[in-house]
Amino acid sequence: MLVITGTLEACQEKVKQLEQRPTKAQSDLDISFIIYNELADSAQANSNLRKHLLGNEYDVAVMYCHHGFSPSDVLALSGTLRYGGCLILCCPNFDTWHLAPPAQKVSFGFECTVSHGISRWINYINHSKDISLWGPNKTYLAPIKQQCGGNNSKMSDVPHSAFFKVMTPSQHTAYGAWSQNTENKAVITAPRGRGKSALMGIICADTLKRGQTVFVTSTVHQNVANLFKHCKAANSHLEQTEKHTFVDKQTGGVLKWMATDNPKLINHHCDLLVVDEAASLPIPILTKCVAAQENWLLGTTLHGYEGSGRGFVLRLLPKLQQREVPVYHLNEPLRWVPDDSLETITNTLCLFDSGNSHAQSLHTHNTSAMVNAIQVIEKPLHTLSEPALQQVMQLLSLAHYQTTPDDQMRLLDSHESRCFLAFAEKVIVGVAVIHIEGGECLAPLAVDIANGLRRPQGHLSAQKLATITGLAHVATHLYWRINRIAVHPDFQNKGLGSHMVSALSQAANAHHVDCLTSSYGQSTRLNKFWKANGFTCVEKGDKVNKASGERSALIIKPVSKSFEKLADLLACIFQQENYVPPTSLDELPTSLKALYTKRLNGFTRGIKSLEQSAYALACLHNTLEFQHLENSLNRFVPYSAEGTPQALPLSLQLAFHLHPLDKPSLRNIFGCTNNKALVQTLREYTKHLLFEATFANG
Repeated sequence: MLVITGTLEACQEKVKQLEQRPTKAQSDLDISFIIYNELADSAQANSNLRKHLLGNEYDVAVMYCHHGFSPSDVLALSGTLRYGGCLILCCPNFDTWHLAPPAQKVSFGFECTVSHGISRWINYINHSKDISLWGPNKTYLAPIKQQCGGNNSKMSDVPHSAFFKVMTPSQHTAYGAWSQNTENKAVITAPRGRGKSALMGIICADTLKRGQTVFVTSTVHQNVANLFKHCKAANSHLEQTEKHTFVDKQTGGVLKWMATDNPKLINHHCDLLVVDEAASLPIPILTKCVAAQENWLLGTTLHGYEGSGRGFVLRLLPKLQQREVPVYHLNEPLRWVPDDSLETITNTLCLFDSGNSHAQSLHTHNTSAMVNAIQVIEKPLHTLSEPALQQVMQLLSLAHYQTTPDDQMRLLDSHESRCFLAFAEKVIVGVAVIHIEGGECLAPLAVDIANGLRRPQGHLSAQKLATITGLAHVATHLYWRINRIAVHPDFQNKGLGSHMVSALSQAANAHHVDCLTSSYGQSTRLNKFWKANGFTCVEKGDKVNKASGERSALIIKPVSKSFEKLADLLACIFQQENYVPPTSLDELPTSLKALYTKRLNGFTRGIKSLEQSAYALACLHNTLEFQHLENSLNRFVPYSAEGTPQALPLSLQLAFHLHPLDKPSLRNIFGCTNNKALVQTLREYTKHLLFEATFANG
């Protein structure tokens, strides 16, 4: 690993010098470079570019850190390097780099003038003997270790007859078990560089030699470049017949890559479905694919930068193991040597769980008796030692499917976050992260927030509750949102989670917080946990989370007396909209009637969404007699497709009240071809209904 420091222009010049090859022998070398995040506007596209890195290999990866810094990007690039490759980080000078943290991560009203996360990286780089440094004031060349290993050959260059000689022991084990398995369903997991794609390519080649059809899918086609390369090396009879499609000329076997949204993955039969980097796909898509095909092979890196990798580990993998689906793990490095220094460096800097989780059993077996005696202490993360910081991140990774290496940077730098730790036997057994939201900093924007006109950075709960109630002052209450809560495996189901929530409530009261909030993916177990700890659900999400397949819930627990009336109002709104059929606006409590009238007016002006206004619109229908509805119906609804006009009010009421909203029925009723046209038509329709209601009331 090489770190170059200086201005952007100085770093670019040094990279150009490295690209030049002074000797003929060096110029004949086929060295592949990838340049990452060099331009100021490239940071926005990095999440998409990261997907394209999966499954690719390079000799040199260069990452510029002048326009933003992401540990996940570092981990992504390091995972693409071949044996003997080099990762180059180009950074601002170390005396200034930590003074310019990325502004987009800071919530409105807070400032971040110093990055503790970047300071940690600088300190590690300065003290590491394995990282070369090239800066204006210091140049250091790390000693080159004489490392050798028998597993570093390029498998794609090896004849098929010799594949088994260069396979690692874990590859041999997985290949043998797959070959003998009568029901071909399996999962292959591995850290990067362990030959997962090579093994899957060999399995595909064997399947094609039997004249069978293999469908391969991944986030993007580039992800399977290595898999296809190894498959073609293991089967010399493959010939490309069309884009992303190869045919075995001797047996007629077909190898075809398809995008994850291709309906053929579900509607067409194949002899083997292969999903590469499965953890990068949303769980609902994976579930549909494996349910549709009889034989399938999922290969993935469980940790790292895929984002939903923890969702795969925590939600899908246990279900597959319950069905006795075999899971093969590849341990030995193939692309580089064991104990590779770059892998050690990136795992350490990214607080990345390399597999040796700290969550080992504690010395005591009576953990239940210890719970009530455990102290929960607020600790700024940047004051923790490296081992303690590692424990925190590993616990968060065990508990939450979207924990990424970037989270450690946010937690170390965030002034709006607080961290509470529970210790037992000097081991961190519980972690809770809260975000401070609302307060006087939102006062200048409160009216616009409540009306849906402004959405400042952060303050998710404060903004959502103000939008639900339509009351500006709701945004200015002080909230603690429980962002993450994680418990050591030895203390799960022993009451430690509830003990920590109780401690958070006491701390919130001491800090004059008005309300605790949280949001989570709904499940029977979590619903029961939060309800038992005094939280009330005030909103359920209409949309399914793409990564987890779950619907979200927003929950609250009042802390101050002044917030209790607001909590009652929020509970009343939730109960009304989720469990009570729409009624006339005139029959609602005064507070709800005022709220729904405000929502309807906001919808006509384009500042409230259709989903936010649907229940109020159903109530407005019930407020008007048919003769007052008729003018609006005649103007906006083509009766020819719907039969009698008298049937329309009930049809509309049902369509508006369904969760999620029945947009197909509404499009059919109003004769709209798409959702955008539907929303525009309904805005005009609602405006007409409100006029009719005013006229009807005299």
